[in-house]
Amino acid sequence: MSTLFVNNLNTASGSTITVPTGKKVIVTDEGGLVMPGTVIQTANNQTTSQGGAVTTTSTSYVTSGITVALTAKQTGSKFRIQFVAPMSHPHSDAINVMIHETAAGRGARGSTYSFGYGLHSQNTYQPIIIDYLETLTNTAGTNYSYDIYYKSSGGGGVQLIHNTSGFYFNMYEIAQ
Repeated sequence: MSTLFVNNLNTASGSTITVPTGKKVIVTDEGGLVMPGTVIQTANNQTTSQGGAVTTTSTSYVTSGITVALTAKQTGSKFRIQFVAPMSHPHSDAINVMIHETAAGRGARGSTYSFGYGLHSQNTYQPIIIDYLETLTNTAGTNYSYDIYYKSSGGGGVQLIHNTSGFYFNMYEIAQ
């Protein structure tokens, strides 16, 4: 095996470097090749045992206190945000949930999601699952912090997280 040292790699024509079938490029340096779709970094905030319900009766969006944050490594990348609350409890109401970005001032992101509805005070438990790809691109060195906001549709008590459950809140920076 031999080593080739190159300061700059150019093509004779066009802008494509072709790797023959059956061959592969291996990058051993973290600052090396980053292909579109590559996960650059991740962050997560999770608990499998909340120890207390996250609940509100507010008909206006309030923060749940559940946050995940990253400082972007690459300009032009995007974030994929995933939130899972395996066991929410809307009691006799509907619970509305949204993702909100606060640090960089992006505000409410994506859709507001309505989950479940409890009828006649019956116990109704369901998961809340949000998988969101940020539409805006990032700037390297900028901190981004995403929060889960929620509300009760009609003012009844709703639990984003049941007191015997937890949540998973994941954030991925993805090269574009």
